[in-house]
Amino acid sequence: MIQTIYLAGGCFWGAQHFLRQIRGVSKTVVGFANGDTPDPTYKQVYTDTTGYSECVKVSFDDGVLPLELLLQLYFTSIDPLSLNHQGEDFGTRYRTGIYYTPDTERAFLPVIRSVYDSVLRNLSFKTGKKVESLEVEVLPLRNFYSAEEFHQDYLINNPTGYCHLGPAAFRRAREANSDAYFLRPAEERDLPDAWRMLHEAAQRMMSEGKTQWNENYPNPEAVRSDIQKGCGYVLCQRTGDNPDGTPLVYGAAILSGEKAYHPLLEGEWKTEEPYVVVHRIASEMSRQNSGLAGRFLREVASMSRERGCRSFRIDTNYDNERMISLLYSLGFTYCGKCVYPQGGRLCFEKAL
Repeated sequence: MIQTIYLAGGCFWGAQHFLRQIRGVSKTVVGFANGDTPDPTYKQVYTDTTGYSECVKVSFDDGVLPLELLLQLYFTSIDPLSLNHQGEDFGTRYRTGIYYTPDTERAFLPVIRSVYDSVLRNLSFKTGKKVESLEVEVLPLRNFYSAEEFHQDYLINNPTGYCHLGPAAFRRAREANSDAYFLRPAEERDLPDAWRMLHEAAQRMMSEGKTQWNENYPNPEAVRSDIQKGCGYVLCQRTGDNPDGTPLVYGAAILSGEKAYHPLLEGEWKTEEPYVVVHRIASEMSRQNSGLAGRFLREVASMSRERGCRSFRIDTNYDNERMISLLYSLGFTYCGKCVYPQGGRLCFEKAL
């Protein structure tokens, strides 16, 4: 079903170009939202006296692109703590905001609040202090006027034009739910790639002084056991010369539970629903920070939901900042601690 939401993310040239990269976005229109002057021109809005924000009207197919993912991607394209300032652009017209219409309020607002809260948790973790609010408006749409034709698809018509976002952001948007990536059960032939990714991740952790993995764990026997038990999975990229896909992320997705999770220490799970747990996740070193680990977890969530799981649980070491930040950004909530023979872990959960 085609839905519509209005997103203000700084200069609308770059914001539109970012959003139109995402598979499932069917149409984008740049314009001005929630101001006071009827049918304003760009020159009028530029004066910062009209009350408008530069905004993108986004039409999207929620069967391909869930609102949650669209908003998660939107938040990666802005600085949510910056007021009236994104990139090199300053002024009230560059404020950030999420605007919904009366017909979408009931369905959209809970999702908006959930993603907003997950961003708060992630920023609180990253900054080491509690972040109480974001500089992102969440308001009903009062009005929206399309900008002049010159501003529509500006970076398509002017590829070298100014943009406050860079190529990495556009690639992240393109790859977030691209149909070139797919999840499949790992096979024996995937063992060398899976083990290499895990081994390289363990080596990096140890070089950084992190203690979650070491020379003895994970090991090839654990990966082989995952594959033989049917719980090993790979996220692959399909290419013209390799339609079966090149493995880029490996992980074990287990639907039979985790003994170490019962009971939790210093906390409790949010739900007692059947759950999936992921262990031993690592991605191709050359594709670090490209969002593929998050894509793997989203694909596992979708698969598990289809199989009757209503909860997703995962644990990580207290010093694995990358994973903790990723979990918060995906909407997981910290629940407590569990204990393995090799030490304690922080536990997170997300309802599916």
